Amino acid sequence: MKIRFDSFRGPVLGCWSLAVVAVLLIPLAASAHDELPAHHKVLPSTATEVMKAFWITERVKQDLTSATTLDGSAAAACVAGSAAPSTGDPAYPCSGIDLQSFLSLNDIGGTRTNSEANDIWGWTAPNNREYAIIGRVFGTSFVDISEPTDPLYLGELPTHGAFGSSWRDIKVFQNHAFVVSEALNHGMQVFDLTQLQDPAVVAAAEADTPVTFAETAHYRGGAASHNVFINEDSGFAYMVGNSGKKSCSGGLHMVDISNPTSPSFAGCYSGDGYTHDVQCVNYSGPDQDYQGSEVCFASNEDTVTIVDVTDKANPELISKFGYTDASYTHQGWLSPDHGFFIFDDELDEIDGVVANTTTRIIDVTDLNLPVFSTSGMPTGFLAAVGYDGDGVYTGPSTSIDHNLYMVGGCAVQANYRSGLRIVDLRDAVGVTDPASLVTELGYFDIWPPDDNAAFNGMWSNYAFFPSGNIVSSGIEQGLYVLKPTTFDLATDCYLPMNAAPVVTITSPANPTVVNQGDPVTFTATVEDVGDAVTPKIDKWVSSLDGQLSQLDSFSTSELIEGTHLVTAYSVEDSGGAVGQSTVSVTVNGPGGGSDMHVAGLVSGLVVKTNRRWTGEVIISIEKAGDPPIDVPDATVSGKWSDGAKGSGSCTTDAGGTCSVTKGAKLGQSMIFTVNDVTHATLNYAPLGSDTLMITINEDTPTP
Repeated sequence: MKIRFDSFRGPVLGCWSLAVVAVLLIPLAASAHDELPAHHKVLPSTATEVMKAFWITERVKQDLTSATTLDGSAAAACVAGSAAPSTGDPAYPCSGIDLQSFLSLNDIGGTRTNSEANDIWGWTAPNNREYAIIGRVFGTSFVDISEPTDPLYLGELPTHGAFGSSWRDIKVFQNHAFVVSEALNHGMQVFDLTQLQDPAVVAAAEADTPVTFAETAHYRGGAASHNVFINEDSGFAYMVGNSGKKSCSGGLHMVDISNPTSPSFAGCYSGDGYTHDVQCVNYSGPDQDYQGSEVCFASNEDTVTIVDVTDKANPELISKFGYTDASYTHQGWLSPDHGFFIFDDELDEIDGVVANTTTRIIDVTDLNLPVFSTSGMPTGFLAAVGYDGDGVYTGPSTSIDHNLYMVGGCAVQANYRSGLRIVDLRDAVGVTDPASLVTELGYFDIWPPDDNAAFNGMWSNYAFFPSGNIVSSGIEQGLYVLKPTTFDLATDCYLPMNAAPVVTITSPANPTVVNQGDPVTFTATVEDVGDAVTPKIDKWVSSLDGQLSQLDSFSTSELIEGTHLVTAYSVEDSGGAVGQSTVSVTVNGPGGGSDMHVAGLVSGLVVKTNRRWTGEVIISIEKAGDPPIDVPDATVSGKWSDGAKGSGSCTTDAGGTCSVTKGAKLGQSMIFTVNDVTHATLNYAPLGSDTLMITINEDTPTP
């Protein structure tokens, strides 16, 4: 099926195309909680086009002047389930969330036809002022919300090129905004946000003459992209849903933005096809196999796909999570401890797979085996509305869910026609306190007429401001500045981070060198403040001898010769975390074996030019023993003589070898003599074979 999209008018679809769309979205007859094998794909490759067609054709279009609210509205407290602006605008259904201010599309530069809002992000400046960054069809708007009841529209960054798009996305890194769009050949715009604090810019905005900004830099790769995510800890941007050159088949297009104004391509992951949205983190979760790796959690239409992107040139698939009632795996966010992934499905409400807005929670404590989260809800608990204890939360409305972000243990959701919904999911993501059962804390509905499953109303939100303010984008409406009042995200959504036990090896010292047969005492302490599990050592493991003991303290004189990396592991705490610490113990062979010597000097590469030649000496260093052991990290120093003069030095590699080179005139030989070898724990013992003469090979051709 081919669907032609026009940036200004929407798709051109015949009746037969809509019929195909309907057929493609017939749900499978299967249990709502069943997981699928990792290789299973529910939707055809046209799934993204189908979703876009539905989004455009199923929406109720509105003129800007007949949007839910008028131009600009004053603050309105949520009282008795309603927030009524003093401007006379229609009242908003609400619970526990106040309206601080509203700016319509007209107020933030939306003066062109079809100028709807889309995604939104935020920036907290170094001086703690707060800014909303909201996407529109033809550009990106910047609003100072530091005074939340009196926001100031500062200006816009126009789209790159001549085309607009209903899809635009923004993220922030090092005081720069990075903007992508599905507009033709848009690429990624880079904008220096510090410009927003220029007094001239502020003065112009206050004079009602907002500034039209220019992009600070531009990245052409991934010519048109649906979304972008930035891992601020690694300095990489991930453009997804791409088309054009280096599209990565719509998968992860990775960009090094460590220098924000000079983005550079870093790699692709296309192994699971199109990625709709993604979150990538420097992983610090409970899966010990991936501690310290950079891991991406991708929403790939019908699966959550987990990828190790530590090596950008060679990313590796870890696992895929599929579920039988998948309609369109859209977007999700990790819990703060990286133990759970919470995501939404954008089409399951509209195609009738589920009756109400549905959020799914999967346990990713084992990245290789994601499963639906379980929390042992009481027997007989009814989940027609609420959490079922098996990884599925059913909301009270019938709207489509779109974008969600986790603040502590709460999901802050933008759910189209039912607006902003904040759900306490702490019980679903590992907190066992009975007082923290999953519940909706509050909501603010920007589409008062109904909660139908249609693509109108709230697109997204940003809830990471230190002030606790939340900014949300209304597709037809504009910018909302909201604030919870009956609860606080920082305290009521607080999710204790499970710190791994702290293991400290008190004996032996690190590193330690002993002779074979000498006793070595190993002792460690374990601390895990506030955890219910008694902290203790689970096992000691040597890199050469395997498991040594399961005691907190023990002695042994049976370590084999060599360098042991001995690791003490703690028992798992109540959150499944394991602490560890490692010490290096070198055991010398019989007779002390503490000496090292030159095991070999050989001639290496000989390079000949018209008048001179260069020779190489390869040196091998071994430690005495039976058998001898290669010595890495030894520094070899020597002198050149005969046809060459001077000194030379090198450091041995893991195989105990290194090389030095020197040049001489044609016809002359060279002699290299080792004078000394130094090492952190071994002594040099010359054996009398530490001198080598090298001569030119007369058969060596001259270049």
